[in-house]
Amino acid sequence: MKNIKIILLIIVILFFAGFGYFVLLKNKPFQGQLQPLIILGPQVNDEGGVSIEVTPIDFSLSKPVQLKITFNTHQGNLDFDLTKISYLLDDKNNKYIPVSWEGGSGGHHLSGVLVFPAINKDAKTMKFVIENVYNAEKREFFWEIE
Repeated sequence: MKNIKIILLIIVILFFAGFGYFVLLKNKPFQGQLQPLIILGPQVNDEGGVSIEVTPIDFSLSKPVQLKITFNTHQGNLDFDLTKISYLLDDKNNKYIPVSWEGGSGGHHLSGVLVFPAINKDAKTMKFVIENVYNAEKREFFWEIE
């Protein structure tokens, strides 16, 4: 009878130890875990006869920054190289140059995705800047990342 009580006590201890281990393991992030997605809303700038809407896509500090950009105008032509006239800035004074533009060029309506390298993981803000489009020296789009 004494041996049965000891065996049951050992089984109960092992059960709770195993349960505690799995609960702690499940809630402990593993090294290299990706940052969660951060929802950043669209920003719009409407100057000089052209409207520009910029929306971050699936933003995370651990992966390249993708901005969906839409241009609309009823005068002139949207014929410029966005990778040469735009950049990102963070609050750590880092400047990021686009690595690609996945969209068209020219016309009155233009949209696509501008891709940048991942930004500093400690950044708290991000500013997208487009220079010299339709007589506007700088168009700035700002997001708080926190």
